[in-house]
Amino acid sequence: MGALTLQTESIDFDYPNDNEDMPLVSVSDSSQAEAHLKALDYWRYEAEQINEHAEKQIERAKQWREEQLSTINKRINYHESGLIAFLQTQGKKTVKLINGTIKRIAGRDRVEVNDFDALLAYDQGKCGLIRTKQEPDKKAIMDHIKASGELPNGVDLVTGEDSFKVETL
Repeated sequence: MGALTLQTESIDFDYPNDNEDMPLVSVSDSSQAEAHLKALDYWRYEAEQINEHAEKQIERAKQWREEQLSTINKRINYHESGLIAFLQTQGKKTVKLINGTIKRIAGRDRVEVNDFDALLAYDQGKCGLIRTKQEPDKKAIMDHIKASGELPNGVDLVTGEDSFKVETL
C-alpha cells in the first residue's frame, strides 16, 4: 500500500509507505497534541473495527468447519464401523488389504486404587504392594493378582476395552 495522508482540523499527517519505518514525531504545542490525539483515536477505532470484523469471520469459519467436519466424521464413522465389523467376522487380529490395514489392539488390564487405606491395611508390608513413599505400586499389585488370583482390599481390576486401528496408505 502506498503513502497515506490523514487530515484532522489542523494538521495533515503524511504517513510513510507501509514497508517503511515510522519516523519519530515531534509534538511542539497543544494544538498539535490535540491533532495527534484525534488521529490516535481514529486509528484505534480503525483497529477495533478490523478486530471486530475478523472475530466475526473467525466465528463464521469455526461454525463452517464444525458443519463440514460433522458430515465428514459421520462418514468416517460409517466406514470404520463397517471395517471393524468386517474384521470381527474374519476372526483375526489383523487384516491386510491393498488400500490399508485393519487391526484389533487388545486393551490392557490396569490397576485402579480406589481405597488407599484399605490397600495399606491389606498389605502391611507383607506383599510389597506399597512403595516406601506410601504410594500404591500398581505393577506389584498386578503381579500379586496374577500370581495369587486374590484381589487386595481397596483395589479393582479394570479390564481395558479393545481398540481398533484403521490405517490407510
